[in-house]
Amino acid sequence: MSQKYQMEDRVPRCLFCGEPIPLGRPDRKFCSLECKNAFHNSHRKVSTNHYHDRVVRILENNYYILKHLLAMGITSIDRRTLRELHFNQEYTTSYSKIGHRHHYTCFEIHYDITPTRAINIENILENQLE
Repeated sequence: MSQKYQMEDRVPRCLFCGEPIPLGRPDRKFCSLECKNAFHNSHRKVSTNHYHDRVVRILENNYYILKHLLAMGITSIDRRTLRELHFNQEYTTSYSKIGHRHHYTCFEIHYDITPTRAINIENILENQLE
């Protein structure tokens, strides 16, 4: 018998609710269709955490790229070069449009996007401390 089953007195138990599985196919894992669906639905909810983790990883990657550029003294960069550095412009922590300017923030690093460049890259916390 598979070790996946919870065994008590050699009776196979449902993987979701733990109730004894009624007689039937010897490889059954669930006592009912409801338990089977609930088990698989509960595993799908884990994928939302995966999506959350993915977004956080992208934001952190964008942040470290911008932070590295600032450390090198770069406050303006071509958008193509930024993409080549694996910067994903679709992910940001804040966006606003003032006039014709598009202002973005990735955590505490602020930058503007023009049709060809990312400009005015600055750490707004460091500028407040000065």
